[in-house]
Amino acid sequence: MKERLTNLLGELDFFLNNSPIEDDCTDKENEMYSDMANLKNSIEAVLENM
Repeated sequence: MKERLTNLLGELDFFLNNSPIEDDCTDKENEMYSDMANLKNSIEAVLENM
């Protein structure tokens, strides 16, 4: 499980680092990137406790 979460974390990090600036996105796209950032934070918290 730790390996899968670590891989997912890497993918999320890549997408977030390569996302367009907020002004270039629709509200739904901005919401999606916000959700991805929240998921990344949650995964990091889980990995810290493993």
